[in-house]
Amino acid sequence: MVRNIVLGSKKSVKMTLSAVRERLQERNEQLRQHGLRKQPLVVVVGNDLKSLTHHILVVDAFTYQAFFALNALYPQECEQVWLIIQRCVYGITTQFDNLSIANVNVCLRSLSATSP
Repeated sequence: MVRNIVLGSKKSVKMTLSAVRERLQERNEQLRQHGLRKQPLVVVVGNDLKSLTHHILVVDAFTYQAFFALNALYPQECEQVWLIIQRCVYGITTQFDNLSIANVNVCLRSLSATSP
């Protein structure tokens, strides 16, 4: 049984991993029905943030690749998340990275300190 998964809310719930996958599929369908685009989503599993056992990063790879192919700016409302994904997941650093965004440097330092 998976514990303390946060999906679109600040509440934690108990779910199996297959239930998490099912919930993600439902979310994608709801977004599609409302004509909304998927944004990066992180699902973490653990009793608290200091004892995570699993994490899932849900990213639309086509959208991410399109930013680079078109030399486009990340949308302002989610620039922080995309920049962290770019640097931490894909290991890409560019001269255009906006590191002045609140908490990006703190998050990057924290993530690099916990990386194996």
